[in-house]
Amino acid sequence: MPARRYPGGCAALGVAVSVRVAVRGGGMVAVATREGAPPSVKRPHNQSPETATRMSNGRMSSTARGCIAAHPPLERKLMASHRAEALPRSRLPAVALYWGVVVIWMAIISFFSTEPFSAANTSRYLDPVLRYFFPHITLAQFIFWHFVIRKSAHFIEFFVLGALAYWASRRGRVPRWRAAWMLQALCLAVVYSLVDEAHQAFVPNRTPSLYDSGIDSLGAAASQIIIYLRHGLLARLGSLR
Repeated sequence: MPARRYPGGCAALGVAVSVRVAVRGGGMVAVATREGAPPSVKRPHNQSPETATRMSNGRMSSTARGCIAAHPPLERKLMASHRAEALPRSRLPAVALYWGVVVIWMAIISFFSTEPFSAANTSRYLDPVLRYFFPHITLAQFIFWHFVIRKSAHFIEFFVLGALAYWASRRGRVPRWRAAWMLQALCLAVVYSLVDEAHQAFVPNRTPSLYDSGIDSLGAAASQIIIYLRHGLLARLGSLR
């Protein structure tokens, strides 16, 4: 981003000062230069002009901070003009990283809602596995455990989605728990459970079910309860130390 210049007066110095602001690494660096006169900094004979310039700017930056502090309108103008540019640039990569993981997991959930994972197909996958571990399993028992495994998969999928959504909402910030982050994660999981069931209406051998959506929502809620309990436990341990 190109540097911007904000002219202003500094009574303590008795000279006009121009404040040059550059955004570096998501922050602002203010450097003051005297208008109409080069910096009166003597450099050693073995020092390069570039090094002398950086040192001069470093010393002058304290002057810039003093001038900004002495002129509140200038400080407000600087902050207002750069807040909208500096913060999004620094936060965007982190936001994309966190929510990108959530989107990938949502895509995996949608993949499990396709025709290869219908009840008719998963029964063929699970039948040899269950009969290997339980050779004397009856048809009724197989149907029961097939049902339990499929519904458990719904619960686990959205338990993970709820946890990831909370993780993305928090993004490493403190405190560890906020009700707003919990509600954001829970709402996302519940809405996506309805979207996922609606998607199954257009998939061969799959049928939408509000019952399954309820199990999904329970999984997301369970993840939020565990996160809250973990936060309370860590807070209590911290207070005991």
